[in-house]
Amino acid sequence: LEITAANVERLTQYRNSAAKKVKVGELTKTSLLRADGELSGARADYLKATNALVLARAVLIRLTGIEENFRLKHQERSFPDPDSFEELQKTVADARADLKSYEMQTKIARQNIKYVRGAFWPNVGLFAIYNGSDQNPPTATLNRESVLAGVSVNFPFFEGGLRVAELREAMAKERQARLAYDDLKKNVDIELRGAYLDLETQKGALKYLEDQLIFAQDNFNAVLRQYDNGLATSLDVMDANSLLLNSEKNVAEASYAYQLAHLKVRKSGGTLLQFVAAGREK
Repeated sequence: LEITAANVERLTQYRNSAAKKVKVGELTKTSLLRADGELSGARADYLKATNALVLARAVLIRLTGIEENFRLKHQERSFPDPDSFEELQKTVADARADLKSYEMQTKIARQNIKYVRGAFWPNVGLFAIYNGSDQNPPTATLNRESVLAGVSVNFPFFEGGLRVAELREAMAKERQARLAYDDLKKNVDIELRGAYLDLETQKGALKYLEDQLIFAQDNFNAVLRQYDNGLATSLDVMDANSLLLNSEKNVAEASYAYQLAHLKVRKSGGTLLQFVAAGREK
């Protein structure tokens, strides 16, 4: 919306300058008509941007449930740079919940192998029995106290290969869990690497596009002054304005892409929720 509003303002300034030149006979009527046509197109773009903003606010209200008269706080791009790629690789295993879940499944499967192997050992049991009785009058065969203790050893000599099959199954599950964990680690590494490289790309592109915007602004101002002094044509002004308009749009799109790439790095590194929580506290 701000870009289209600035475009309307520039073309209005150009149209007024063209109207003055037509009055004094420096330009023909066709130049003024072209300026009016360009200005009308800019006003149409401004109307579209205004309605798009209204729709975007309505969608945001629907998704978040905030009040209708909300206002967005203007904030400069001040995202702190994430850690280096090597540091992110070291911390991603402890930060991502899916990696920790797969790692826990691998540990459980490894412990299950030890448990299944323990079934091959004999079962040793200890038991003790104490029995006391009191009878009045006592009989000649009355046994007032008796103590019995013993040890039992159970060893399965033949179970039809059941325990061997259980051990093989446990080892297969452990291998499956380990391979799944290793595969996820590789996928996460590729995802993190891609997100980090995309962030570096968007960061560099944004810097160059901002420089281009500065050059385009200076170029438009210079061409407009030349036009006022009769040293440039209306075509030169239109070219300069088109370059400036495209530069503004490119910077806006690159800024959005950079912020999105930054969030993707946070997501791939497993620190997105901490980043959001820290933003709420500020």
